[in-house]
Amino acid sequence: MNEGDGKWEIRGNEITAEKSTNVGISDFHNTTGHVEGPRGPERGHNVHGNNISADGSKSVGISNFGNHTGGYGSNSGYDPLNDVNWSSAGRGGQGKVPKGDGHDIRSNTIIGDGAEEGFHNFRNGTEVDGGSSNISDNEIRACNEASNVGMSNFHNQDAEGGGEPKSVVGHNICDNKISADTSTNVGLDDFGNIK
Repeated sequence: MNEGDGKWEIRGNEITAEKSTNVGISDFHNTTGHVEGPRGPERGHNVHGNNISADGSKSVGISNFGNHTGGYGSNSGYDPLNDVNWSSAGRGGQGKVPKGDGHDIRSNTIIGDGAEEGFHNFRNGTEVDGGSSNISDNEIRACNEASNVGMSNFHNQDAEGGGEPKSVVGHNICDNKISADTSTNVGLDDFGNIK
């Protein structure tokens, strides 16, 4: 899915929200801890061809990605006000892995109707050895005051740990459909980070 310039692709995603909060794709490819050695994924992002609409909603779209704070370089625009805290995520799909080969996450359908649903807390830490992932053709829908619907806290690496070089998975995020109706914390959140 990479274009010729080698940057990560974020394209063809459809995000819609009605009377909902924290909907979309957020908190990814960030470095917030002190890191020695390789830090990846530092390739930049092509963000284009995405359709985002909201009615009576807050914090909808694509936010907080590609930032570096905490131990090298300068602050490149990290805005803690854009953080989405899904700390209560973890029930139901905790540790389970969605469909897709290798690091890829493809063709999953997640529907939260009044309850949490999805995949949370998977493939973090020692399982994360760099490389790339295509997150594509997934459908995430939430309604009736559902919360924590989608995928959160995956492909992350802890910045601590004896100064070992850190390398995390980078992601092309394409052709996903995320929709929310009177729901909160819906979509893709907290992945591919070093923290």
